[in-house]
Amino acid sequence: MSNTTLPEMRSALEIKQRFERILQYDYLQGYIDNTRPDADELWLVYTILTESEPPDRAGAITLAWGFAHAGLLIHDLVSLHNTNEEFAKKKRQLNVLAGDFYSALYYQALARVHAVDMIELFGSTLQEVYEKKIASHLDKDNSFEMRLAQTEEIEALLAVAIANEIGQEGYEPLLRPFFLYKRLEKEKENAEAGCLSPLIEAWMAENKQGSLFKVEQQRQLEQLQEAVDKQNNKASAFIKTFLEKARR
Repeated sequence: MSNTTLPEMRSALEIKQRFERILQYDYLQGYIDNTRPDADELWLVYTILTESEPPDRAGAITLAWGFAHAGLLIHDLVSLHNTNEEFAKKKRQLNVLAGDFYSALYYQALARVHAVDMIELFGSTLQEVYEKKIASHLDKDNSFEMRLAQTEEIEALLAVAIANEIGQEGYEPLLRPFFLYKRLEKEKENAEAGCLSPLIEAWMAENKQGSLFKVEQQRQLEQLQEAVDKQNNKASAFIKTFLEKARR
């Protein structure tokens, strides 16, 4: 990663392109699962950071969040490729290595801007995320609603911690439904590829009616709308645009 100063980002596409340029490795594209955050996710985190941080630091922390988030998601998928088929074994092994690679990248991004406070925050928060994931995984009898609540908390935990650290405590009501909505999008893609997570299995076990994704994503959009109606800041303005696109 270059040591040059990051310029101010002017669009979601721009920050997504910068993120992807850092990950231009053939084996990453060809073998591992795509858990990289999309442009909307990166832009929301960056927008919140720019409320309190200069552009260079905001950009570096956003990239670090993206790498950490991708690493967390890819570790979730390791167990879902638990077969003896050769390609699945290779993919599982590379997913493990990619998770470590993402961890190195997030640390490097923060170190480049001397964000010692964020290095400490990321370390403690990611440890909390892992502990919550393990607890959820070990409790095989969790209901769907319990797993959904756990997923909502875990998906937004790092972004919420970052916002709180920079004095933007009011963003949690936006971040939790937003990142749960995005996680459900990824769950849908994984399910279509034959990878059923404990969340989807819990939904199926309870014989829920209708589509998990249609029902729950609609609920998250409604919660986002309620949160947006109570706020007036740069991030809520972005969420309004996001809601318009999601409802089309």
